[in-house]
Amino acid sequence: MLNEELRQETDEVLRSHGEFLRRLGDNGFAGVAELVQRYEQVRSAAAAISRDELDAAQARVSALLEQLVAARDQIQQLSGIVGAMGVGASEDQESADPREALD
Repeated sequence: MLNEELRQETDEVLRSHGEFLRRLGDNGFAGVAELVQRYEQVRSAAAAISRDELDAAQARVSALLEQLVAARDQIQQLSGIVGAMGVGASEDQESADPREALD
């Protein structure tokens, strides 16, 4: 009985291994060794970028996003003012809503 259980467990492990390899292959990896090699490459590349550099880049992107949101809000306010005044709209213009240009 123990031999049969051992054989079944071995078969299951081999099936799982084959499935893992198939999935890796479906995603462009030749096998586990290549996956580990690429992991090491990514880890090495990530180590070349300092946390301070990442923080600074994130702060710049956040500041830019805040400026863009403020510009969008100002454009929306201007659009509302122009709409309330009834000027600037023409029939050949698809939309007078500047938000569509930002979306």
